[in-house]
Amino acid sequence: MASRYHLEESVKWRIIGRLEAGQSITETATCLNISRQTVSKLWKQFQNDGTVVRRPGQGRKRMTTAFEDRYLALTARRNRKATARQLSSELAAATGAVASRQTIYRRLNEKGLYARKPRVCVLLSSHKKRDRFNWCKEHIKTGLNINGPMFSLLMSRGLV
Repeated sequence: MASRYHLEESVKWRIIGRLEAGQSITETATCLNISRQTVSKLWKQFQNDGTVVRRPGQGRKRMTTAFEDRYLALTARRNRKATARQLSSELAAATGAVASRQTIYRRLNEKGLYARKPRVCVLLSSHKKRDRFNWCKEHIKTGLNINGPMFSLLMSRGLV
């Protein structure tokens, strides 16, 4: 994917100044290391509008309004265990705005609310807990040789 960025206004005005001074579009593009097409479009915009300032409102419109974003954050804070799909359906029922699961994630991230990922760990039965506790008590009394082969064996099996 090509990188996209906007030229600074000072660079845009330098381009216009060079073109008004009589330099060709190709020479200006080569001199400033900018594509010829960009310089040409900028020159046409200047001739039509008389300015090189970006027009407001360019880009894709947001799926949700500021009010809907606040409602979404409030709903998420009230119901901490709700999934993004549940929040999306609540938003649609309340305001009529349809937003995808990913949009819900983004709006909550903008408000500082992030998804909680539960820790995955092995659940131990009471018998296993008691065995581990007894093993620890035994080795605290006798001391465990950390450099010994038995310790390495226990480590490899995940018992220590």
